[in-house]
Amino acid sequence: MEIAILSGDPLFISAATAIAGAMGHTVTKVAAAAKTTTICDVATMESADLLDGLDPVRAVLFVLRESGTHPAFLHVYPRTSLAVELPKALGLLADASAVG
Repeated sequence: MEIAILSGDPLFISAATAIAGAMGHTVTKVAAAAKTTTICDVATMESADLLDGLDPVRAVLFVLRESGTHPAFLHVYPRTSLAVELPKALGLLADASAVG
């Protein structure tokens, strides 16, 4: 699965790239596209308008606080749980894209 990572934190990008790569996914350097799964580190992004262009089903958001922050998105997790939640979310999205 092709994945884009949006973050202002080099350590987050490195960790997310390593996790996605270990799962066999390809991380692209291009901006997120409608059909691309996007990992977004909302805590480090400058503009909330960025979220308007993301697919709420194919985006995985990491935020400072999880509760009620982005109700339109299916995959929203605390930033501190990247290592635990990202593999689960990517697995679910990979299974869904294999079916659909």
